[in-house]
Amino acid sequence: MNIDQFLSMQDGEIMTAAQAEKLNKELATISVNDIAVVDRPKIADYLATALNLNSVDESLVDSLDSLLQCIQEESV
Repeated sequence: MNIDQFLSMQDGEIMTAAQAEKLNKELATISVNDIAVVDRPKIADYLATALNLNSVDESLVDSLDSLLQCIQEESV
């Protein structure tokens, strides 16, 4: 699943582990400036959940955590 597909998901729609893994890999390669301001809260919610559940590949944790922190700082 890519970012656009994720952002178009309806509430209650379920993502598979394989889709989450693909999304995580894509998110790990972008910066906060690559995400529309209106989409940042949804991305931040996803990242916080994925990181808190330890469901992210260890090699991506630092990049995703950094992206989450940047989104949170931008929203202040």
